Amino acid sequence: MKKDGKLYLVRKNYEKMIGPMPIDKVVSGLYHLDFSKSDELSGSLGPWVKFEDVEALVKYYPEINAKLHPHRGSSFELQGATKPQLRRSNQNKFKRSHVASIMFVIFAVLLGLFALKYIPQWQENLSLTLENAKNLQKSIEDTHKMVGLNGVSKILSEEEQHYVRMGQKFNEFLVFMLPYWRHYSFEFKKDGFVENISPKVLIDSEQYKLPFADCSIPYWRQTFASESTSALLWLRKLPWPNRAPVPEVIKLLLLEKGWLQRRFPKGWIAPHNSLIGCAKMASFAWRDLMAKASRKDVLYQVIYDRLASLGEVIPGAVAIKLKASQDSGVNFLNFLSCAEQAENKTQLQDCDRFSLPEQMAELKIQRILLSMISLVLDNQSQITEELMITTAGGGVFKERDSIDLMDLKAETNFLELIKEGLNASNASFKVALVYPDVVF
Repeated sequence: MKKDGKLYLVRKNYEKMIGPMPIDKVVSGLYHLDFSKSDELSGSLGPWVKFEDVEALVKYYPEINAKLHPHRGSSFELQGATKPQLRRSNQNKFKRSHVASIMFVIFAVLLGLFALKYIPQWQENLSLTLENAKNLQKSIEDTHKMVGLNGVSKILSEEEQHYVRMGQKFNEFLVFMLPYWRHYSFEFKKDGFVENISPKVLIDSEQYKLPFADCSIPYWRQTFASESTSALLWLRKLPWPNRAPVPEVIKLLLLEKGWLQRRFPKGWIAPHNSLIGCAKMASFAWRDLMAKASRKDVLYQVIYDRLASLGEVIPGAVAIKLKASQDSGVNFLNFLSCAEQAENKTQLQDCDRFSLPEQMAELKIQRILLSMISLVLDNQSQITEELMITTAGGGVFKERDSIDLMDLKAETNFLELIKEGLNASNASFKVALVYPDVVF
């Protein structure tokens, strides 16, 4: 049989021309999916006809239609015709192409998810440069000057972890940011922690040899859950039981407010030292504990009042209402607060109504002396004379023990200078030369 020498063109998407080619290649390309039913055919200057247009195909190119449908000359797949059986190799090729398409879609989705997660982090890592750290530092300094610490903390609340990661890469930036992180955590967020910054670094636990490595509200809640009952027992069994461990809240309660207010270590702005921040967070956690405790136990409220006063939750100008009680724990804490709140010699003497056991005489003298120092600094000359008489015997403060968090070397130096006849102003000046972080 003589082979048909007629050639044909195929036009894909109205643009791309394929051919010329003989009839066998046209049929083969269609079944191998090189062409689609919507593509067009033309031959021997004939019109362009779509493969799916059966009527036009029969009219203009019957030879093509005969190849496609040897048994049904006027039908086509779209009109219900059964598609000729493809060879097994062609079927496998078709299946493989579909599997490849599905795998490509899955890969594209996974790639998109990867991009959503890691590209922003990659872009941020590119921004963690020394130059950008310096720019951030300048921006923080300018914000502090213009709108204050709350303005800085608002910025940190919006971009917290970016600033944290910059500090992780450049230690100088972390050191610069620590005063702002401390305000942000203790004063702005009021929870005492920053994610991905070590609590020890945040509170500078080495500064006052703190027995706790964390001062956040979650830490105090966990501590009080296990220690609150023992803390109440300690306060009610005066003098102190000769056993360990000492509940950590006891160590906070023994702090003296005037002593706290004189400590201004480097790296702190507000609060101006770590112990004030610790007392503040402890007061919030204790308040939460009170909601679950017996309301009839007055000692819970007295402990909260004292922690809130030390942590400056209660403003310094607001005096805590103090009443004598049969509860030794209540009396003890009220004596400490009474001595701190005294505004003159008469009020200080009135603190004797909160009786303490004789074994605690040294602690009582310590608190009276610390109160006198605060009154002397208020230019009360008559107290200066009393102070000289009180300290005439020599040693004024007992040795610091494991319970006491206060280093009283600066106060001892101040008292010695007062005994030598210096006034409060000159004594304060000389103490500052030796203890620059202590401001009398």
